[in-house]
Amino acid sequence: ASKAGLDGFAHALESYLVTKKISVTRVYPGPMNTAHSKYYPGAQTEGGRFPEQSVPAIVRGIEGRKRKVFPDPISKLYRLLSMVIPKMLCRKIAKVYKDRMA
Repeated sequence: ASKAGLDGFAHALESYLVTKKISVTRVYPGPMNTAHSKYYPGAQTEGGRFPEQSVPAIVRGIEGRKRKVFPDPISKLYRLLSMVIPKMLCRKIAKVYKDRMA
């Protein structure tokens, strides 16, 4: 939830800063294998990338003033799924309630 909140904040911030030629870069790192990830056993980050593997792509993205940076193909896939799956879930819930109300 906090990542989605930051993403929304960055998106909103971007609209205020674009006229001042200030860019906002959002990084979507995907699953990361970090010491902190051990506290989230369901996260399955063991197969994730180590942060130092993603840093070069992130730096290139910031230097290139990209709006969105996906350090590897998996991070892009995760971002796509995070956008698609919630929509599918919302549709399913709406259908269930609609059927119950009928």
